[in-house]
Amino acid sequence: MRLTAPGSRADGRPLFHPIRGVLAEAGHAARGSGTPTADPEDPAHGTGRPALAVAPAPDFYMLEQRRGDAVLQRGLVGAVDLAAVSSRRLHKHEGVIDAQVTVQERLLRRRGGNDEPILLMAPSLGAVSDYLDLLAATPPDSVIVAADGTEQRVWACGNPAMIAQALRLADPQLLVADGHHRLEAALRFHRSGGEGGSSAASRILAVAVDSSRFPPALSAIHRVVPDIDIDQAVRTASRFSRVRPLPVRFEPPRPGHLVLCGMGQSWEISQICRSLAESRLRELPQQWHDLDAALATHVLIPELCAAQSVERPFSYTHTLPSPMARGQVGVVLPSPTLTQIWRCAESGVALPRKSTSFTPKPEPGQLSYLFEHERPGARALSA
Repeated sequence: MRLTAPGSRADGRPLFHPIRGVLAEAGHAARGSGTPTADPEDPAHGTGRPALAVAPAPDFYMLEQRRGDAVLQRGLVGAVDLAAVSSRRLHKHEGVIDAQVTVQERLLRRRGGNDEPILLMAPSLGAVSDYLDLLAATPPDSVIVAADGTEQRVWACGNPAMIAQALRLADPQLLVADGHHRLEAALRFHRSGGEGGSSAASRILAVAVDSSRFPPALSAIHRVVPDIDIDQAVRTASRFSRVRPLPVRFEPPRPGHLVLCGMGQSWEISQICRSLAESRLRELPQQWHDLDAALATHVLIPELCAAQSVERPFSYTHTLPSPMARGQVGVVLPSPTLTQIWRCAESGVALPRKSTSFTPKPEPGQLSYLFEHERPGARALSA
């Protein structure tokens, strides 16, 4: 899929910038910066923290995630220009919670930058992807192993001018797959004049993945409704939808279907009454009217809660709700498609909150983008 964004190059600003990356890995350093030494004057010495190595000059990086011999993801790391949001080259697809944005902005100020890249998807990165494939055949500069056994490998690209030219030719459109709250925090920080309005604060650390080569694992985020009886919930749902019993251990639902589960029972919900859906969704974006997340959150759950006079808010879960749970009902959603997400993003409409989960996500702390190292005259020293 190739999205169009009229005038996307009008301001002439690069979309992605090289960074003076900070690799946090004991015994490894950004290429060319030298391996950190066990110097007692080094702030990392004796603290149990990994040594930090600051790149001597701005560069792009490659992040690869693999499990065993299987490459899960490979992407380009740099600082994406926040102006790309207003120029419609960087597309958000989910709304944010203000309190979480406030927390992220606090963290941004305290850290003086980012130590976790937001995850971006591009329909294509053009020749950049070919270069990353070649780079992957060389030894990485840093390797860490995540708790689940996934290896996270980082390379300094070593040719920022060539990467920048390839990016200009590819002119990619980027979708924010993960990191909406961090992105919004960075936008607020920049608008408030953070870092004196410096160019460093007008960017955010990001990894861009060519989804044509490394399609993300895309799953739904489910709902759990407390203080509700599943038998009564099923009777209520049968008044406005098609209800079909399922085995207790059910398969994830198909698009257009939801699952209610609890107390050792599971039921498929489909064909929700169109007039009821239109009534409950009439104040919401038209693009939501056929989205399973919107039907679950704004139609099915409110109807079930109203029938049982339940006022406590539901919660979200990335894992399948247990069909054996008591005193609550799980609402299981089908996975959205990348096409659905791009369609809403292109139209400027955010999906319902907590609609999607993209994986794999980069681990925080391995590669950082700190404002102090982007200032003119900053020294490239082990920190």
